[in-house]
Amino acid sequence: MKIKQFTAFLCFALLGLTVVSCLDSDTTETEYSQYAVVTSFSLDSAKLGGLNPKFTIDQKNQLIFNLDSLPHSVADSLDQILVTMTTNGYVATLDDDYLDLTDSLDLSNTMDTPFQFQAYSPGLNLKKTYSVIVNVHKQVADSLHWTKMTDSFSNATVTDPIEGVELNSVLHVYTAGGMHYSSDDAINWTASSLTGWPMNAVITSIRSFNDMLYVVDDSGMIYTSTDGIVWNAKTVEYPVQEILVALPTKLALVIDLSGINTFATLDASNVLTIGDAVDAGFPTENINGDIFQNKIGQDKAIIIGDAAEDDEYLTPWYTFDGLSWASSETRVTSLKLPVMDKPSIFYTDDRFLAFGQAMDSIYSSEESLTWTKATKLIVFPEEMNTTSTYAFIRGENNFYYIIHPATDGQSDQVYRGRINKYGFK
Repeated sequence: MKIKQFTAFLCFALLGLTVVSCLDSDTTETEYSQYAVVTSFSLDSAKLGGLNPKFTIDQKNQLIFNLDSLPHSVADSLDQILVTMTTNGYVATLDDDYLDLTDSLDLSNTMDTPFQFQAYSPGLNLKKTYSVIVNVHKQVADSLHWTKMTDSFSNATVTDPIEGVELNSVLHVYTAGGMHYSSDDAINWTASSLTGWPMNAVITSIRSFNDMLYVVDDSGMIYTSTDGIVWNAKTVEYPVQEILVALPTKLALVIDLSGINTFATLDASNVLTIGDAVDAGFPTENINGDIFQNKIGQDKAIIIGDAAEDDEYLTPWYTFDGLSWASSETRVTSLKLPVMDKPSIFYTDDRFLAFGQAMDSIYSSEESLTWTKATKLIVFPEEMNTTSTYAFIRGENNFYYIIHPATDGQSDQVYRGRINKYGFK
């Protein structure tokens, strides 16, 4: 309920108090506070499913807001919600209508247009205009949100298979033949001529470690670069078959040890440490991996790669030190990871996600052992290309990038994705 002409209404009330005071035998002076202030503000917790957001009242700027955004799921509850506030005087609308707090208010769009009201001092001689902003997540926090950054990072020049990597906040995309594009925002890309790039580079082995990029060629030679453009050969005691993953203090490798494929690590000082012989069934093509910390804070790496010709399922492998690896698989057939061409795996939001170049499904696992197809919240956008090759880059700030060359008659797109709980921009 609203009572029109709020100021006049209160004036009559005050006049009544004055008359009563005049009729009293003893003279009484009523002293009113000289401040108009709101000291607390809250929303109906029951309407928000039990949530009780804490509101900050910025008296200097006369702004009321919640620092921790409400989940997207309660957004529809804000169009009619009860408000409780404490003030030393009275509250009214901007039109001086009485603001009846027993009626629900519409706070559904306050991030775009703040809800405003006036707080009057008890003597009506002062007033303040407060603005209310109820912050709500614009998307579901657990969903994987993708943004198209560009429709053509190379002006359709790149049609060959590509790989990508991030070095010092710059994205780099390579072809085996030495084409190179880089960007610091995933929108604007620059083509560069490479110096010292190996003619037979195994681009699926490119990794970022110790502020440098590393790649191997098909002869087992390692090349490094500090800027992604100028490359130099690096001497290693044994031929390197593959760079598996970059651990925090070393690279995990597969080397050729007198004709035996063997696990090894290479640290920033170029010290090579030899580990176990490579297990049967360990992937050898299109290796892709990520690092994470387990529940007790240990660094751990996980990789995945193309399945052998007769395999029906993919098996992830993990390591703590890069010198020995173990498979992560279940005997429950229905929970195994299906075969996918050029698979990628990454760890985010306390779970593993895996997908292949078909971009038709994303699979999820909490422990990398049992896998299920992810929910509708973890999907690729329908408009994303499904070319015969792609590059997947793990970037800073929990961002991930998928880059498609201009093959199969489609444009060379760049998409950036992130779980919404880490931010919405």
